[in-house]
Amino acid sequence: MPVVARAADQMQVGLIDSITDILLRLPQEKGWYAEQGLEVAFTPFDSAAKMVAPLAAGQLDAGSGAISAGLFNAVGRGLDVRIVADKGRNGAQFPWEALLIRKDLLDGGAVSSLADLKGRRIAVAAPGISTLSFLNQLAGHAGIPVESIGIEYLGFAQLAAALQNHAIDGAVGIEPYTTGIVRGGFAERFGNPHDFAPNAEGSVLLYGPSLLTTRRDVGRRFMKVYVRAAAYYMSAIEAGRLAGPRGEEIIAAMAEFMHAEPALVREMYPFAIGDGAHLDLASLGKDFDFFVAHKLIDTKVTLPDAIDETFLP
Repeated sequence: MPVVARAADQMQVGLIDSITDILLRLPQEKGWYAEQGLEVAFTPFDSAAKMVAPLAAGQLDAGSGAISAGLFNAVGRGLDVRIVADKGRNGAQFPWEALLIRKDLLDGGAVSSLADLKGRRIAVAAPGISTLSFLNQLAGHAGIPVESIGIEYLGFAQLAAALQNHAIDGAVGIEPYTTGIVRGGFAERFGNPHDFAPNAEGSVLLYGPSLLTTRRDVGRRFMKVYVRAAAYYMSAIEAGRLAGPRGEEIIAAMAEFMHAEPALVREMYPFAIGDGAHLDLASLGKDFDFFVAHKLIDTKVTLPDAIDETFLP
């Protein structure tokens, strides 16, 4: 009797064009999705905040990036969107999400401490995202109110030009943009983010209604691949850098999907990911509390309402 091949389960996944996307792209190169009977297509977005609506509408099965107040509001209104896994956090040796300050301000002494950010124009990727909580923690560490910092909203790809043209004084950037900006001489990293926002969750994996309800088996198979990729990636890091044969493999893969020189990728700070891709709930709690305190959440929702780690093996 002939064997009929089963059609692969198709998935649409949102990306933010960050180095953390290696956890989603590497399995495609390795054939790990195909092993699980999955066919995955990617769609780029400026931020995860812009993925919430298409996720809730079922246009995306999964998404990734910084958490947002909009995500919690969607959950509070009964929409099936959940944070399901870690996708990238800072650490003492992993400042992949960093504060950048214009080089001329640093060289001239106009900014010499975090307190000097008062009145400065600092860019973040989008309104209502966890980067604002990151800045709030920074401001608290500096002893200044976050409201004293002028917030500008710019996509990561716009930061280099804005810094070069002095349209902003600094930015919260992620790799690969941060290293490219530092390389260009427009700005420098300022301080270690782990000192004022320890283990800050810079990126998370999100599931939409199809994976949470009708296609849970697809969600479990996708997560199995994702956790495998996370472990593979972390095994390529030595002393806070991608190193060894596996590190070179990761560097080459990142360079290809980011259309960047391997030398640039080699300079970048890698991100950390929790053991088994589990979330840092303390970090997420700080972000949630910030959204509540600043009235960015207008629904009755709690942090646990928005989290579902049951897909993790």
